[in-house]
Amino acid sequence: MVDSSYAHNCDLIMQSYPYVLVLLESSREYGCGLLRGIATYSSLYGPWNLEREIPFYLANENSSEDNDPCRWVADGIITRDTTRARQLNRSLTPVIFASYMEEHTESAARLMTNDQSVGKMGAKHFLERGFRSFGYVGYKNMFWSTKRGVSFCEELQRNGFAAECYSQSAKDSGSDMLKEQLVLADWLKSLEKPCGVFCCNDDQAQQVVRASRHADLRIPEDIGVLGVDNDEIICTLANPSISSIALNLEAAGFQAAQLLDQMMSGEQVPPETIRVEPSYVVTRQSSDISAIQDADVAAAVSFIRRNCRKPIQVDDVLQAVSVSRRCLYEKFKRELKCGVYAFIKKKRVEQIERRLIETDMSICQIALEFGFTSTDYIAQYFRSQKGVNPLEFRKQFGSSM
Repeated sequence: MVDSSYAHNCDLIMQSYPYVLVLLESSREYGCGLLRGIATYSSLYGPWNLEREIPFYLANENSSEDNDPCRWVADGIITRDTTRARQLNRSLTPVIFASYMEEHTESAARLMTNDQSVGKMGAKHFLERGFRSFGYVGYKNMFWSTKRGVSFCEELQRNGFAAECYSQSAKDSGSDMLKEQLVLADWLKSLEKPCGVFCCNDDQAQQVVRASRHADLRIPEDIGVLGVDNDEIICTLANPSISSIALNLEAAGFQAAQLLDQMMSGEQVPPETIRVEPSYVVTRQSSDISAIQDADVAAAVSFIRRNCRKPIQVDDVLQAVSVSRRCLYEKFKRELKCGVYAFIKKKRVEQIERRLIETDMSICQIALEFGFTSTDYIAQYFRSQKGVNPLEFRKQFGSSM
């Protein structure tokens, strides 16, 4: 039997910890990633009593008011900007909104995705694979979807291309799914093939994969598909699996918890927006193809991707494709808008990024894997491409705090 005084002391200790209400969805990677970052901060600098909504299967229909988180007492709140949650901002409790319904809120603190960078990364992904026809699929009533589509189209325009755009109402997306997919299938059929289709998130990418089956279109041969959020459940259950842009969600969740901690301590925090940044593209079957028409460039790109962890040089690429240096350079400039060495460097830095974000390898270990002779050399090499050194990049985008 547990001693009553011990139990009482435990209750007092628990009551001394801050109560933080976290109203973020856990059915999608966006919310889960933020939750992991918040939990990491709590374990390192708390602990906090983290409270979430009661699961629907445990909620008592006769006491709905008691189950409403907006009525709960909390020391701080991190929430989506739903209509119900906005009333929380009128209280004196510190609140951070993860914005997805409205671009501008009255809250002094908020989490927002860098949608311009997301759209730009999506365009570059397809451009590097040699696509010359493009499409965008989004939601017409979501500001973040619109901004991603605009940025995608602007980056294509800077490279001399344009995109066809398709949008639907997020509110109507589940009302008649089969009808919507047939309409989307007709739109996909109208696109010039092969076409790189960028989707505002992984849910829309999944719809494109389904609609492509209705249209008898092959993925990725006819339609290359790229989503956003890197939701592994959605992306890997799809057939074929879906490529997606990963976001630094854990780092952003950690920063949000850090800011909330300052607010709960009574610090005067100026209005601040924590940016969720795109990290890199996780390439899966849906876009794992080269649409480059020039055979020499396609062969060179394939060689570079296979060997980019080695310290390869332009001469190594020339031996693999058997064309002159000048000829290959001109072809790369025409097809990919960059030189051979610049492409090698970009691919190597992308792989270094993956090690920094996805592993706990030291900079020295990464340097050895990629053939660098010192940590200073890899730092200089990386900084010339990304503008920051590897440690700074890991701090900004890595999941381990």
